[in-house]
Amino acid sequence: MKSIELNLTNDGVNKPPPYPVEHSTMIIDPPAPDPHTTDLVSAVQYGYYDRVVQLIEPEPNLVITPVNGDITLLHWAAINNRIKIAKYLLDKHAQIDAFGGELNSTPLHWAIRDGKLPMVIFLLSHNAQASLFDGEGFSSIHLASMFGHTDIVAYLIAKGQDIDLLDKHGMTPLMHAVKRIKNREPTQLLIRLGAQINYQNPINKFTSLHYAIIESNIEAIQILLDIGAKTDIRNCDNEDAYELVARQSMNKYLVSLLSSYRFPKHNLPKWLQFNSLYRRFGTKFLPYFIIIMIAYIFQFNFSLIYKVILILTLILLTKGYM
Repeated sequence: MKSIELNLTNDGVNKPPPYPVEHSTMIIDPPAPDPHTTDLVSAVQYGYYDRVVQLIEPEPNLVITPVNGDITLLHWAAINNRIKIAKYLLDKHAQIDAFGGELNSTPLHWAIRDGKLPMVIFLLSHNAQASLFDGEGFSSIHLASMFGHTDIVAYLIAKGQDIDLLDKHGMTPLMHAVKRIKNREPTQLLIRLGAQINYQNPINKFTSLHYAIIESNIEAIQILLDIGAKTDIRNCDNEDAYELVARQSMNKYLVSLLSSYRFPKHNLPKWLQFNSLYRRFGTKFLPYFIIIMIAYIFQFNFSLIYKVILILTLILLTKGYM
């Protein structure tokens, strides 16, 4: 996300930013205004419910009147997780999916960028549209993935959001996760829930593995290779994973890492590797199936050596998916 200049003043008083910004531009612990005399925007930001009611009741139109340009009071409530105030604003007919701010995004987008799960749940329960795209071309699930809010990713998927939804740049949530987040989540969650690991961006033909490589995201690379990501898929520059690694600053380590998977130890059947429904099924039930089969094999009436061979064969066939 591009850096955004500060826009924090209102009559010379410092306030939280009117839209999500990088941490380096945030004002740390600004002094809280007086809850009895502060302006309406500050009252919403700081959660001064009584002051909000006091200012809005005489002028109900303030609820739908944009502040700071096209930003609404509900945007401020969303980013600051002020659920009680948000409910009051909606009861007063605030527009739940109003677009505003430099990023032209909705209150739900703001809550997701800032990791406010309670507000996300509240807004969705009041019919906020998670499928809307902001001014940068991202929908809710892309934002949650790129900012590493695993709990919100899980909630959005549970509410029916498409795990492989493309943003306006041809990227899936998994691509955003491996490109931006340098730990296992939400990458691992997305894969376990059935995200397509070998999908190619229709614009540049990058896969999730390609994005992980150009960001030198070791954790994501290992996760993708473990689950069977292909290394021979070529991007729009006709580069496969090995050729892409050669251009990276950590190329020696990355080459070594990829080489260890050149003859994959995790050869999944194609029906498990490419069908997301079967992959989700396998993730949940395959470990239990293996345990049951091992117990069953020991009931066979033949030599122990054959039993051991059968068990080893079973483990090798399913290795990499457990």
